[in-house]
Amino acid sequence: METCPICKNKELKFSTQVSREGKTLNLLFCKHCNYRGLTISYKELYKDGAFTDIAREGKSEPDAKKIFSLDRTAYKRFDFYKKYFLSANRLLEAGSSAGSLIDVLKLSGIDAEGIEPDKAYAEFSKKQYGFSQYSDLLENFETDKLYDLVCSFHVIEHVDNPTIFIENNYRLLNKNGRILIECPSWEIHSFGNLKHTIWEPHRHYFSRISLHFLLSRYFKDIKTGFYNGALYATGIKKDDLSEPKLPTLSIRIKSKMCFAFFKVAGIVNFKNPKIQLAKNLFLIGLTHKNRFTEYVLKFGRFLKHYFKENNYLKQEQNKRGKKPHVIHFTLYKGYGNNAGDLVLSKAVRDTINTTEYYSWDIRNLHSKISENTISEINQSAGVIVGGGGLFLPDTNLNTISHWQWPVSKINLEAINKPLIGYAIGYNYFPGQKPIPEFVDNLDAFINKCDFIGLRNNGSIEAVNKLLNNKYKDKITFQPCPTTIISKLQKTNNKVSERKIAINIAFDRYEKRFGTNKNNILLEIGKALKTLSENSYQVYYAAHLSFDNRFLVVLDRLDIPYTKINLHQMIAPEIIKFYSSMDLVIGMRGHAQMIPFGVNTMILTLGTHNKMRWFLEDINALDWYIDVRNTDRLDEVIVDKTIALFNSRNTVEEKIKTEQTKFYEITKKNLSVISNIIGM
Repeated sequence: METCPICKNKELKFSTQVSREGKTLNLLFCKHCNYRGLTISYKELYKDGAFTDIAREGKSEPDAKKIFSLDRTAYKRFDFYKKYFLSANRLLEAGSSAGSLIDVLKLSGIDAEGIEPDKAYAEFSKKQYGFSQYSDLLENFETDKLYDLVCSFHVIEHVDNPTIFIENNYRLLNKNGRILIECPSWEIHSFGNLKHTIWEPHRHYFSRISLHFLLSRYFKDIKTGFYNGALYATGIKKDDLSEPKLPTLSIRIKSKMCFAFFKVAGIVNFKNPKIQLAKNLFLIGLTHKNRFTEYVLKFGRFLKHYFKENNYLKQEQNKRGKKPHVIHFTLYKGYGNNAGDLVLSKAVRDTINTTEYYSWDIRNLHSKISENTISEINQSAGVIVGGGGLFLPDTNLNTISHWQWPVSKINLEAINKPLIGYAIGYNYFPGQKPIPEFVDNLDAFINKCDFIGLRNNGSIEAVNKLLNNKYKDKITFQPCPTTIISKLQKTNNKVSERKIAINIAFDRYEKRFGTNKNNILLEIGKALKTLSENSYQVYYAAHLSFDNRFLVVLDRLDIPYTKINLHQMIAPEIIKFYSSMDLVIGMRGHAQMIPFGVNTMILTLGTHNKMRWFLEDINALDWYIDVRNTDRLDEVIVDKTIALFNSRNTVEEKIKTEQTKFYEITKKNLSVISNIIGM
């Protein structure tokens, strides 16, 4: 007779269950420890790449979308388990995939290593993050090292023998070392969808009861709970092994009640994926400690932003302006969207409104262009596209234009009203090469434009080179309107308070930093530590939510800072913040152009040509630091910061002088545009 692989009990119950891939699988249930498991023979899927075919769409390496997902999960996981991670000096993650969490842990200062049986994924970490991983099963892993923490996330459900897996966690730990495990939760079972939970590569199904029992022979002070619909458990290594035992009666009752609750909750499902997601988030909030309060507060912030933004956009439309309206294709709204784009969108309209009081039809630049869209364009006074670094293939990945505005050549030919390309930038990163289809569409777009202005001379040179100087006499220099905000509206007078805002861009980090990302970020952090110790106030300004990943460095170095989520603000609030700063040390283009436009000093952390191009146009390359090719980066940042403050009056006069030049160029271009659009 079969026995439970966890507790060796013989009181088993057997059933069949349809899996997510449509297979009917046999499942055993142990009445004693609440364990469930498949009765099929174990198949090693991980070292030979079979798991890649099943779960990773046959891709031996993660693509950009997968990397984004892995990184996002890693930072969220780090934040949730932070107290356990930071208590460890040396850490091992079993089943570490491409190494995303190891990268975060290293950034936080932990000596972290990963072991991943899929050799292709293990080796990918070297290319993506710059460090190597072991490639093996934990059960076969031999080392002289001992670790303060051994962790695994969604691994134990795949292994051959959970007891042997836990024994090897125990073997690799220091005295009083900690285990941390996360796996699918039988209680929550995919929010009541048991069919989705059951999957052939998942050999084992744990609840708080069974996982506690499994760990209790080897670990003490065991804690179990839920995170994002998953089950986690942690405990401290025992000096001596003991008989395993079940958790307290209250935990056993709660576990079974939780399963029953989600079984009932799973009856109600919605076809609309957004409504279904909202339902699942609500259910997570009921199980995940403090998450419900977090969701309520987040929803409150979103609701407040929604009404504030709607009121702001009504004012932006200028409904009492000239009719018919001008259509502006731009990135203009959204809780969580890029803060720089929001300010830029407003600045474009503010600039054009200085010569003509138009009414505006503001549209999402990334939205699909239909026949109806073209019809509406042809009933307007004209179309303005931009500004911003729109000549970039992957921000709005499409096969229509291969840049951010998905306009086809047929669409372009159908437009019979003035088309203005305004303050657009060529934003390809090093290593990104334009494909012929993009060049062809770019040619058609510029040919169709009645006015085409690019935001820096570097972009003009790059586009002219791509198009063999075909439009050399047509393409015009039109500075980004964010650089002349102080000419368009009243800004605050500066009061020297030694306030420094810092922005670090984390999108496309492999292109920005190469495999030396963590060292570069640590050097930047050390500079901020020195400045903070010399009475400079540090503000961290996130243009996008994942910019906040740099907070790991600030926390690691114990730097006092104020976090500013600019991506949760509307344009006037973002402008007001940058007006209140004395210096902005920025890595994003608009973390430099907006402060410059409101008379705030800037120091550029260069990771993209557009940053250098902007500074070349204002004759200020001494404000530029190439983060990949600068020795003693921390010292250079500190020295340049102090030098800027010491010559503040001269710097601010230079800013105003260059602004005036940009404003005069803009006024000249506006007179041309006004004549083109007419009314």
